[in-house]
Amino acid sequence: MRFSFNFKDSEQTIISKINQAGINKLYKEFYSPTILNSIERAVQTFVLASIENTETWRSLKGAGDESLFGQFGIPKEQLAGKLAGLLEIWSREIRVVPQNVRRFPQTFSLSYKFYAIEATWANVLGSRIGVTINESKNALEGNAPREIPWLEWLLVSGNDGKVSGYNISFKDYSKSRYSRSGIALMIKAKGVEWNIPSAFGGATTNNNFVTRALEELVKGNQSFRRGLTDIILRTTKKSTGVSFDFDFDINLEDI
Repeated sequence: MRFSFNFKDSEQTIISKINQAGINKLYKEFYSPTILNSIERAVQTFVLASIENTETWRSLKGAGDESLFGQFGIPKEQLAGKLAGLLEIWSREIRVVPQNVRRFPQTFSLSYKFYAIEATWANVLGSRIGVTINESKNALEGNAPREIPWLEWLLVSGNDGKVSGYNISFKDYSKSRYSRSGIALMIKAKGVEWNIPSAFGGATTNNNFVTRALEELVKGNQSFRRGLTDIILRTTKKSTGVSFDFDFDINLEDI
């Protein structure tokens, strides 16, 4: 994804305000480590907040009557660390890279390329954070899945989220040594199959709760646009002493 800041004033008007030396200084400021770090931190904040605001993420944290936290049997003492670990990996994958200044007949544009979360999901899936280890007697004896790859189901293989011969019961299991979450328990039963809830199923590599959060962010989140624009406005004001107006444009073809 590329996002651009297009000066509304013509280059001649800008030169008349701050002269050519001022423009050269402005270019340098726009591509300095300081502003790149500011933009990158802002993008990271917005992206992670968008993920955390999804129904899937809230359910992983335990929201709702039959949450994913309970469905997947995530150990309650591990939950916070697992979710924080996922956000940390995704945060490191977000990069902002400056692009060359683009000149047009009447004005010019400063742009940056935004590299979001790694599209194959290799880093988070390879980390094993999103896997629950089943230590039950049935699992140890080979009669139940030993591993529950819940993050893989939510990101790339939503139709694989099923366990034959088991159903799930939700109630207070906080005192049960058999319930990892303390709110749900898988119960062996003939002729049934547990499936990932339909509201969270069907995920594919290119269509899952994270990709949808990113699309919503760049297409409709006005706070995202205002936040990045404010950084540019502050930079130009500090560098030149003059305020300029920009059109903020996002090119989605690179997502």
